[in-house]
Amino acid sequence: MVKASDLGWILAGRREKLNMTQTYIASSMGVSERTVRNWETCVSMPNFIDGLRLCRLLKINPMDLINRR
Repeated sequence: MVKASDLGWILAGRREKLNMTQTYIASSMGVSERTVRNWETCVSMPNFIDGLRLCRLLKINPMDLINRR
């Protein structure tokens, strides 16, 4: 399972690779930009549902995060 401290780096890296902004992610998910920033800096973590929605938006297979070592 991915470490909580690594999740932010994974999310930010994937977002940047897809040329998406934090503003776009926030708007698409109905959350604030601050929330997205907090996820990416590991201040907080998305809840289960938001995590799945974020994976879908960023084209990440959730199982890749669970199986990651």
